[in-house]
Amino acid sequence: MRIKQVIGLVILFIGPFSIPSSGQVVATWIDSSGNWSNSANWSTLTVPNNGGGKTYDVVINGTGTDKVTFDASSTTINSLTLGLGETFQSTGTSPTLTAGGITNTGGTINWGNGSLTIGGLSNNVGGVANIHNTRVTMGSYDSDLGGQLQLTRCTGRIGEVTGGMDNSLIISGSNLTVGNVFFNEMASTVSITSSTVILGGVSTPGDQSSVFIGGSSVISSGGFEALFASNVIIDNSSVIVGGLANETFNSLMSIENSAVTVNGDVANNGLFGASGSLTVSGDFSNGSSDGNPGLAGIDGPFIVKGTLNNMDGARLFIDGPSNIHAVQNDES
Repeated sequence: MRIKQVIGLVILFIGPFSIPSSGQVVATWIDSSGNWSNSANWSTLTVPNNGGGKTYDVVINGTGTDKVTFDASSTTINSLTLGLGETFQSTGTSPTLTAGGITNTGGTINWGNGSLTIGGLSNNVGGVANIHNTRVTMGSYDSDLGGQLQLTRCTGRIGEVTGGMDNSLIISGSNLTVGNVFFNEMASTVSITSSTVILGGVSTPGDQSSVFIGGSSVISSGGFEALFASNVIIDNSSVIVGGLANETFNSLMSIENSAVTVNGDVANNGLFGASGSLTVSGDFSNGSSDGNPGLAGIDGPFIVKGTLNNMDGARLFIDGPSNIHAVQNDES
């Protein structure tokens, strides 16, 4: 009887320490460079992967020069935080990672092949994510202060894209569905080349921002908008877009050797040029009542199913076949 009591007391006192705890666990990288699958590289002495009642928040923020190579099998984690100068990379052998969110502050993500499912990705302070040959599912993407997301030969879906200053979204050779893109500060870039993309719309109201679509097929339910020395250039592409808005006198919209259909209105208060074909289901307005003159040149088939409004002081040159439902010249 006494032996049973002693055993019971031992279990009572050491039980909480000997039985692994469940719940949320922070796993911090403690090596310099090495493989994800090595448990000795983690503060928990276990390889992060949700299961067995545990969920992992992973932190890689050590020397600023660490390289962590993801060599594990299918893995799910709550979150990944990548610090300044750190690198998180895959081996390129069809890895699979699911993360509730990834926050990258000045680090580099290099991911190739396999699949990547992320609730949300944030690249800040020069954080870069290079993803190629991958099936991507991303709930949202946010960046600021030099963040960059580059997708090469990828498929899948990305939700809303937002960003601040000096950000880049670069899509090449991919087949993707992307939500609304809104970069609201200066010097940001959206580039889509050799791709097929379904978009929610693109707005770059910051100074000196640019949207480039080259050799691609793009369908956008929303519009494209350029302001304050920004530009939208469509080159050798087929584009269907909800509307075009060239808002300020020093902004540029250029359609070169492309077929563009606008399922709404075009408003040009800056410089607008089109070669190829341009079909506008709504109105085409050149210039504005608040004094932005508008300068537009159309070289190629030009169809306006609504009204062509040429405001006082605006200039419009049409060199090619046109079919315009109605014309209104405002000479007030």
